[in-house]
Amino acid sequence: MMKLSSAIVFAVGVLLCGCGRDKVLTAQRDAAVTGDQTSNEDKDPSKNPDGTATGAEGDGDGDGDGDSDTADIDDADAGSEGDAGGNDGDGDRDDHSVATGQPPMQGECDSNGMTNDCYGGPDGTEGVGECRAGSQSCQDGEWGACEEQVEPTDETCDGRDEDCDGEIDEGASAGASCTPEGADNDECVVGRLICSNGVESCEESSAGLPEVCNGDDDDCDGEVDEQPDLSCFTAGRGCERIGDEWECKGICEPGEQAACFNGEAFGTCTGQVGPSVFGEQCNSNPAVDEDCDGEVDENCECVDEQRCYTGPEDTAGVGECEYGTQECLFGSFGFCTGQVTPQRETCENAGEDNDCDGDADETPEEGGFCFTGDPGRCALGSQRCRNNRTQCVPNNPSRPERAQGCNFQDDDCDGRVDENICNNNQGCCGGRCINLNTRQNCGACGNTCGNLEACRNGQCRCDRECCRNSDCGNNRTCNNGNCECATECCENRDCGQGRRCNSNGRCECTTECCQNSDCGQNERCNSNGRCECTTECCSFNDCVDGNACTSDTCRPNGTCSNSPIDNCCESDSDCEDGNACTNDACGNNNRCSNDPIADCCESDGDCDDGDVCTSDTCGNNNSCSNDPIADCCKADDECSDGDVCTEDSCGNDNVCSNSEIAGCCTSADDCEDDGVACTDTVCDDNECAHPDSCDVGSCNPSSGICEE
Repeated sequence: MMKLSSAIVFAVGVLLCGCGRDKVLTAQRDAAVTGDQTSNEDKDPSKNPDGTATGAEGDGDGDGDGDSDTADIDDADAGSEGDAGGNDGDGDRDDHSVATGQPPMQGECDSNGMTNDCYGGPDGTEGVGECRAGSQSCQDGEWGACEEQVEPTDETCDGRDEDCDGEIDEGASAGASCTPEGADNDECVVGRLICSNGVESCEESSAGLPEVCNGDDDDCDGEVDEQPDLSCFTAGRGCERIGDEWECKGICEPGEQAACFNGEAFGTCTGQVGPSVFGEQCNSNPAVDEDCDGEVDENCECVDEQRCYTGPEDTAGVGECEYGTQECLFGSFGFCTGQVTPQRETCENAGEDNDCDGDADETPEEGGFCFTGDPGRCALGSQRCRNNRTQCVPNNPSRPERAQGCNFQDDDCDGRVDENICNNNQGCCGGRCINLNTRQNCGACGNTCGNLEACRNGQCRCDRECCRNSDCGNNRTCNNGNCECATECCENRDCGQGRRCNSNGRCECTTECCQNSDCGQNERCNSNGRCECTTECCSFNDCVDGNACTSDTCRPNGTCSNSPIDNCCESDSDCEDGNACTNDACGNNNRCSNDPIADCCESDGDCDDGDVCTSDTCGNNNSCSNDPIADCCKADDECSDGDVCTEDSCGNDNVCSNSEIAGCCTSADDCEDDGVACTDTVCDDNECAHPDSCDVGSCNPSSGICEE
C-alpha cells in the first residue's frame, strides 16, 4: 500500500471537511500514526518490530510524515502566521501546543502553573452552539483534568443548540404524544409535542377508527353510527369475528343486518351462509367443507384421491389460496394437505394477497392514523405497507421552507417554523417579513421598546439615566428619563439631623426621640434624644409603691394612684376568718383561700355519726371521737342471753332486758311436784306436765291411787 504524505492528508482534509486548520492538523497527526502504521506492513520487521511509524523510512524530523524537513506543515503554518513556536497560529510565543479536540500531549507540561485549552467533545463541535473549550493546568509534569468545558448533550426545546451541530432545537420533543388544552375527555382529539422558537407546545389533530353500531362517533367525523359495519353471523359454527374482520371456514359466509338504531343493529342477518343442513356432501368436486368444521369429506367413502379446500368457497384460487389434495386411505379420505387458506393480511410479503380477497397488502392497519415522529407538516401520517413492513408515511411531505414564505408552519419538518425565510435583521411577523430592528418589533415580533428606548441589534437600549422604573433603585420612579424619589426619602441626607432613611423610604429617628411628638403623654424629648417625664408619673412604673395589695396607676394628669385591692393578702394572717375548721392561707396571687379542714369539729353536734350506740364528742383538738356505749342495743336480737326461758328485748332507752317466762322449764328439776302419788313430773317442750304413772288403770288425783 502506498504511503500518503502529510501534505496530501492536509490538503484532502481541507477540501473534504472545510474545517479549520486545527481540525486538519488533528487529522494529520492521526494519519501520521494510523495511516503510516498501515504502510509499514511491507517494511523490515527488524527495523520497526511493532509496526509503528518511527521516522526510519526517511522521516528526518521524526514527525511521521516521511519527510526529512525540520519544519513540517505545522512549522510552516506557525512561521507564516508569525507564531514563534506555539503551533497554534496565533502569533504568540507559547510554551505549549493547542490541539483542538485533543488533550495536550504527554511531555509538553514542563512548568507548574502553565495552562492550556482543552476539549473532549467530537471534532467539529467546539465553538458551535453551546459547546466551548475548557482549560487544564500543568502540575508536576502532568496536565490536570479539563475544567469548565461544555460538550454536546441531547437537544431540548429551549432555543439553544445543545448537541452543537449548528441547528437549534431540531428533533426536540418531536412526536411525543400529549393532550391538547381543553381536550381532556375528547377521544377524537389527539396531540403531538412540537418545539417552535424554543417553546414546547401540543399540536392538535384528529383520530378515528372504523365506524361501528355502538352509539359513538368512532371515526371522529362528527356523526354517530353513519354507515356502520352491520356484518353479522348467527348460524352458529363456521364464522368467527376477530377484531374488525370475520374468519370463516368452508362454505360459511357472514351476512348483514338491516339498520342501526340507538347504538344497536337490528333486523334479520340476510345473506349469511351457514353450515349445510345436509351435512358434509361426499360427491362434490372439488371437495369443499360443507359443514364448516374445517375438514373436507370426513367419514366419506372413497376410491381415489381428490382435490379439496376448507377455506371460504369463493377464495380458492384467489391470491395465495390454493386447493389441496385428499388421499384415499383404506376407503376413507384423509386430511386435506397442501391447501393454502386465507390468512390475515400482512406487510411482511409485499405484493401477496394473504387473505385472498383480490387485493394485496391491504392490512387492517392500512390507512390508519399515526404519528411519524417528525415535526411540522410531516407529523401526521397514515399506516402504509413499505419494504415488507407497516410504516407511518407522512400525509404531507416535506417542502422547502423559504419557498412557502411566512405561513406559521414547519414546512421542511426540522422542528423550526418559518426559519431562513427573511433577510438579515428580519423575521416572520403576521405572515410577512418585517424589520426586527425597530422600536415596535425589536428582536421579536411585537416586542415594543419603551418611550425612551431605542432598538439596537435587536435589543431595546436606554439612552437616558432611566427608561422604566426598574432602571432606578428602590423607592424611585423614572420621570422623563431621570430617577426621582417616590417616597419621603431615598437617602439619609433626605432626612434631618438624627434621622435616617429606612428601606420603606420613610425617615426614622436614630435615637429614642427626635421631637416631642415621638414621646408619650406628659413626656418631652430632651437634648440627648431621650424621652423624659414632665409630671409625677408618665407610666405605672413611676407609681409602684412596693405593696402587693395596692393598684398602682398613673392618672392621665400625671399623678399616681395607689388604691387598695379588695380581698388582697400579703400573709396567711390576713386571711383569718375565725373558723377553727378552715385552713386560712394567702396564695401566690395575693388572694385568700379558706378551705375546709377534713374531720374538724367545733362542738359535739359536729361529730354525730347517726349511731345511737356511740358517744359522739368534739375534743380539745377539734377532732371528733365516736366511742361505743357499753350494753347499748339497737334491736332485740342484740340482747339474747342464750336462755330459752327468758324474754330478750331492747328497750326504748336502748338497754337490754331478759325477763323470766312463767312456767318455762328446761328440765323436770325446774317443775314443782303436784303432790299426787300416781303422777310423774316432766318438762315437755319447755312446759311442766304431770302425766299418769299408772301401769294399769288411771290415776285418781284425789286419792292418789291408780284405779281400774
